[in-house]
Amino acid sequence: MIRNKKPLFLACTVLLVWLLSGCSSVVTLQPLPQTIDQQEYDLLEGDWIAEDSVVSLRFARDGIGRIATLDWRDDQFRIDEAELRICKVPGKSYFTIRVREKGKWEDWYYVVRYCVTSRGDLVIWLPVVDAFSAAVVEGKLEGTVEKGKWSTQVTLAGAPSDILAFLNDLRNENLFELEDPIVLRRLFP
Repeated sequence: MIRNKKPLFLACTVLLVWLLSGCSSVVTLQPLPQTIDQQEYDLLEGDWIAEDSVVSLRFARDGIGRIATLDWRDDQFRIDEAELRICKVPGKSYFTIRVREKGKWEDWYYVVRYCVTSRGDLVIWLPVVDAFSAAVVEGKLEGTVEKGKWSTQVTLAGAPSDILAFLNDLRNENLFELEDPIVLRRLFP
């Protein structure tokens, strides 16, 4: 079944990855292996802005990032939250993000690639859903592909180490929208 669009909207909003309501996505059932150092914490922790929204990112003692946005809906402030785990390997960095919906964490994690530029901007690349879909259909990745009228949901069910190996294979450079990034700027440099 294609995931409810509201959690996807919240995940996209939390990262300012605002997409059309019928957007497609790539999710994993488990986060990628958490690998982060103090320098990466310092680069990422803080408040980020894109257009007219602010995203706050803080790291808990367990090293898991917490993301929040504040929104005005139904005549009151609402906080949208997500959990972010970082996986860094030489030359590439990934976020696996899950959303809290009505007080409960979702059972899957959205996958995006990111980097922090020398200027300090946070650049986020969304997955190329068709490339992940083809990898599942061809048996290169374990998972399922569910196509709806307006969207495709790719769920990666393999071991996180297998998914990471696939992401880092040099033959798989077409997995993320490198030509169309989302750029967030630090609110207080």
